[in-house]
Amino acid sequence: MSAAEPLEVQLDSPEARKNPFPLLHRLREEDPIRYLADQDLWLVTRYQDIYDLYNDERVTGDRRVWTHYKRPPEGSIFRWIDDYGLMALDRKAHAQQRKLLGSGFTPRGIERMDRQIRDVVDRYAKPLQGRRGVVDVMAEFTTPIPNAVISAITGVAAAGVSDAEFSRLAQETIQGFFGFVSDEVKERADRAYVHLSKWVRDTVVARRDKPEDDLISDLVQAREGAYRFTDDDIVAQVS
Repeated sequence: MSAAEPLEVQLDSPEARKNPFPLLHRLREEDPIRYLADQDLWLVTRYQDIYDLYNDERVTGDRRVWTHYKRPPEGSIFRWIDDYGLMALDRKAHAQQRKLLGSGFTPRGIERMDRQIRDVVDRYAKPLQGRRGVVDVMAEFTTPIPNAVISAITGVAAAGVSDAEFSRLAQETIQGFFGFVSDEVKERADRAYVHLSKWVRDTVVARRDKPEDDLISDLVQAREGAYRFTDDDIVAQVS
């Protein structure tokens, strides 16, 4: 992309998908707060501008106020998240929950996470040592690690469920949160989220009875004065 060319923003173009950084660099330099009329949204690319927006009381993270927001079906998990998740809270409750979330990220908590992450990486790296021939690094190493790390850090696991199945359900859930996906993807995501959120809720109940060395145990025990997380709060944050 030449600097002499007019700045055209097509986030879904093959060029941007392959390497978005030249476009992002030009946006930051030439048009850091740009309105995309075809999508009816503002694209903000500089850190300071984003920071300022997060601290501007006129701005909200509640997606329900978006002009093109489509309310998920009654009874769906995404409707529940939209109505009761972190972004649906008022500023005071939002600040309280963020402070409680911080209780899991103390120096001790970070040290524990570092150990858990290293254990997961070692678990996936060891089978690759000494392998000959073609190795699908994406399938056997890169892709499964993030969700396996999340499972290890939070303590969430389901008996008899493999890391691959956990990863698949997590990926399907994430896809459902994108604004421009088909109804089929949203329905699949909803089913996946039901499975994941049940595992999280079961873990929360177990940790209230017997805390362990994981993030959910930290959240179960966190308090700010009389304020504590409910089971629904933790399910919404972790799932």
